Amino acid sequence: MTGDRRPEGPGPADRPAHDGPGDLDARQVAPVADDPPRRISDLQAGPDQPPTGAAAHHVVRLTSRLGGTARARATARKVQPWDDGPAAPPILEPSPGFDCDGLKGKASAVLGVLVPGLSGEDLDRAVADIAARQRASMDFKPVFLTDGTAFQPILQRGYTVERLPPGTGPAHLLRDRFERLRAKWGISGVLGAWSSERGFTALTPDEAVAAARRPASTTGPEQANVAPAPATLPRPPVVRPAFGMAVPLVPPRARPSGSGPLISYCIPVMDRGGDLRATLGANLDEHRAFGSLVEFVVLFFDDDRATQDWVRHEFRKDIRARRLRIVRLDRLDGWHFGKAKNAFRPLLRGQVYSSLDADNFVTAAETRQLLDVHAVHGDHFVFHHFSGEWGDGSSGRVSLPATLYRATGYNDRFLPRQFDEIDLILSALRADPSAALICHNLDRNLVTMSNRTRQFVRHEDLRNPFVHATPTPRRAPLNPRGAGYVQEDEVLRAMTEFNQALSFIGNTTSVEWRDRYVDLAYSARHRLVDLLPGPELARMIFDTTHGFPAPAGPDALQLFACVKDDGHFLPRFLDHYRRRGVTRFVLVDDHSAAPLRDTLHEPDVHVVTPKVGTFLTAKGLWLEAMMKLCLAPGDWALTVDADEFVDLPEGLPDFAALARRAEAEGKEWTSGLLIDMLPAAPASLEDLDRDPASFEDVLTHCCLAPTAPSPDYLAHPSIRWGFGDWAGLSWALDARFHAFGTFDSLRKVPFLRYRTGTHLNQGFHTVHYTDGTPPLGSNLWSGPLVLPIRHYKLSKLLTGAAREHLSLQVRTSGARQYHSRSAANIWRMLGPDAQQTDKLLALPAQPYPEGFLRALDRRHDGAGGTWRTQSKGAA
Repeated sequence: MTGDRRPEGPGPADRPAHDGPGDLDARQVAPVADDPPRRISDLQAGPDQPPTGAAAHHVVRLTSRLGGTARARATARKVQPWDDGPAAPPILEPSPGFDCDGLKGKASAVLGVLVPGLSGEDLDRAVADIAARQRASMDFKPVFLTDGTAFQPILQRGYTVERLPPGTGPAHLLRDRFERLRAKWGISGVLGAWSSERGFTALTPDEAVAAARRPASTTGPEQANVAPAPATLPRPPVVRPAFGMAVPLVPPRARPSGSGPLISYCIPVMDRGGDLRATLGANLDEHRAFGSLVEFVVLFFDDDRATQDWVRHEFRKDIRARRLRIVRLDRLDGWHFGKAKNAFRPLLRGQVYSSLDADNFVTAAETRQLLDVHAVHGDHFVFHHFSGEWGDGSSGRVSLPATLYRATGYNDRFLPRQFDEIDLILSALRADPSAALICHNLDRNLVTMSNRTRQFVRHEDLRNPFVHATPTPRRAPLNPRGAGYVQEDEVLRAMTEFNQALSFIGNTTSVEWRDRYVDLAYSARHRLVDLLPGPELARMIFDTTHGFPAPAGPDALQLFACVKDDGHFLPRFLDHYRRRGVTRFVLVDDHSAAPLRDTLHEPDVHVVTPKVGTFLTAKGLWLEAMMKLCLAPGDWALTVDADEFVDLPEGLPDFAALARRAEAEGKEWTSGLLIDMLPAAPASLEDLDRDPASFEDVLTHCCLAPTAPSPDYLAHPSIRWGFGDWAGLSWALDARFHAFGTFDSLRKVPFLRYRTGTHLNQGFHTVHYTDGTPPLGSNLWSGPLVLPIRHYKLSKLLTGAAREHLSLQVRTSGARQYHSRSAANIWRMLGPDAQQTDKLLALPAQPYPEGFLRALDRRHDGAGGTWRTQSKGAA
């Protein structure tokens, strides 16, 4: 690892075509003012095209440059070798340090400098000794070797540093590490055994191993005189990268003796015992040399006792050494990547979370690299181990600090698979603007290879530095899927797009882009509903613990609704629709504070709870999944909210009669008009405050504006789309506009005939079809009937307790529940104080009478015709 301040890196022509193998070198880890890092928002498309021109200078690499020419490297190797064997050509050239930058690329010896156990002032003085000796001789480049993490004095002078295994470990591990480092850097000799009186001593290989295994103050052979260190050395200034945050040059604190592991490899297992049997032993064999630095945590979500007992017996020594832990939890309700991987949050003991699947292998080289990354970046990195080839099993491999993993985690509202690891990465980068995104492939990574992800990071202007890490030796997983497996599966493509939308919605700061991502979620969910059979779709989306309702038969009239914390509406809601012929209610409980299943025990009510999606992105998905499960093509169904009470026109006793009439008129839907209900008098609000379930008794009036629609009202896009020539209907009854100036669509499609390819609008304002049938525009009003829908939503604004509850709901989850315009309208209606209630009470209102139903039947003269005439005349 090298210091953060360094001379400008080589241009594109000087940079090697391929980075060298071996352990990670942290050269160019932190950006400098004259050579800023490349940000992830700068990454370009074209995974097969390397960056050109100035852009190439802005990539922070975690690989050293190859040093000098072959002749220069050969000259350097003429220095007295550390052992008698022939020295192989070095892979990398170490940094000569800031004070001796003129040595870069020139022939000179490379000396290993052992500083195990040194920290603080002692390490400062030891590094100063080397700096003084180097300035005096100008004939060597040092590579500092330590088993600690106190790198600051080394990095501040621009030197290279490498980590050694703990000094308490076996000698053969140190010898192996020394040989690797000798080959990597071309080390020709070692200085060590530093003391404040004598400085450094030249060591033989055996002496070096011995020095690394005992305190740094251990004496050694006498050494040549060392030039004295200057009293003070100039300190480099604090580096300020492009994203405007100071990069501290202080590395993570050294681990106290007896502390937990640095890395926790976390393996969730459900019905994959065979894969685990094939990989776990190999992974443990690779990592026993790391001692307590690494742990493997295997979390079983199944009852495969045979595999669990096999693990306990076969690896009992690793369990005793706390290198391996096994935990068993209840079986997941269907496999879900995010939920499985989030389950490690309370379990891991390491400072770094690293994900593994049961069929994954992880090599010692990968672990050494991850340890080096953590040593340099501390709690501010996200390492995506993706190779750049989709389907090879590497995309799901992510490592990040445990604190960041716990703070962000995987999205457990996703569909069961696809995009989960990329969402984790984006969420972590959003949560920590100073965290570096570390990838193995500069040109083929999660940003360059995904158009939507690249678009997202650009529009969000994510400025986290992008860091390139040299690929290390890795072992392919047992079950790679191949590059085209997602593109070849329409269901996986739809799941990917839906989860992308949820990820972007959760991480964007742009209202405009958020609404675009909502549209992406809708498009994906429509395809998903069309592609999957009803039972499979239901199992994917809902908790299966209590089962699902069976198809009800052709004579049933079913109602589908999504409910959240609206239990006070339900007794009257159920009674209202039962009296009008509904025989079965399918209620989606969006995680109400008081679960509906605990309060509703009636045989005609079926409650299901979604386990994926949010109200904003998946309300339609939830309802459509239940409709596909419970309805046959040609069945009629109601889709309403719990605060919506549909009244039937005169002469129609129930919804079955309404369905027959609509069929006779060639209609597959009926139009509905929301009528916001208002109180008869302010005094009655006290009753509503005491008993929210009295809403139907208190809210008995509705707005009825006596004037013609204003031109601005008629020109508004939502009014033009929703009502066209019949905007007078909306104007006359639009209490929210007249009180608060908000535009809310008052049209509904509450009753429809189900067929394949039918998709619901979020607020039931229209119906979409994926068979080419155009969606309903203002032609919704072409039918002879308009169903009045008594709407009790304003009860949530009329009392102090209800206002506070709604305000809290919008503050805490408005972005997840509502479109941006809907959330803005609610805030406007809530206003700064309770005076908003007075605006509603001041509206021109009339009692809601039975005769009102006849006025909305457009076959008759009267109010309906008047509203149309007013609308045209005002326009």
